[in-house]
Amino acid sequence: MSLYSKRVDVFVFSVMAGFLLVLGGCNAGGYSDLLPKVPGVESIVHGGLKVSNATANVNGNFVPAGLVGTEVQGNRAAISWSEAITGRHSEILIVSQDVASGEVEAVFQVHGATGSGSWFCGTKKIPGNRSCQGLIVNREAGTATFVNTVLEFSARSITLNGVLTFPAF
Repeated sequence: MSLYSKRVDVFVFSVMAGFLLVLGGCNAGGYSDLLPKVPGVESIVHGGLKVSNATANVNGNFVPAGLVGTEVQGNRAAISWSEAITGRHSEILIVSQDVASGEVEAVFQVHGATGSGSWFCGTKKIPGNRSCQGLIVNREAGTATFVNTVLEFSARSITLNGVLTFPAF
């Protein structure tokens, strides 16, 4: 298991458990110093998402500043993006896909001084969590398309619309 996979597993586990795991602490600049970077990939990442009903500090959009990474581990392929991570604010989106069945999961997390939240779809680890309807991942084309994709947690759900691109893998 790679270091990236271990970090994503820890991140996803902590989020799914309902805890906001601050890797390295906000005083150290948030997540950015601990998440692996793929050299030269940041200039390839394009697109953005409209985010409806999230905490106010999301500002209604998710525009990735870079791709955190892509990886295939066993039957799962994962892609993760981060919006500009500064001081006490970070936004991270992780999409994973079962390469055999095509089933997808998504996790969107926001951590900031003015509000935090974690939303999910498609995970079987949270009883009753809905599938990621409207999310299509095409690894060959390098696209993740969100059409009215609802992610939920607790009493509040968010809706994602738009397209994110990544290097095909």
